[in-house]
Amino acid sequence: MSYQVSYLDVGVAFKKIRHKKNLTIEQLALDIGTTSHIIRRMEKGLIRGVPLGKVFDLCTFYEIKMVFNFPDNIQDLI
Repeated sequence: MSYQVSYLDVGVAFKKIRHKKNLTIEQLALDIGTTSHIIRRMEKGLIRGVPLGKVFDLCTFYEIKMVFNFPDNIQDLI
């Protein structure tokens, strides 16, 4: 079974975590090496195809696991 998450869902989740940690967008951007503009757009779900590296940076910073759910037939797709 697969579940697709929208860009907005991911952005809202990251925003909630940021708020719980009492961080401003500017602080977060500085800590992960990006701009506040990028963070705002990510949190609003406005960036399609967010670079995996930035998602990884956020997960690492927030100390949360990033999990990939590959389909059972992954070998057939290669």
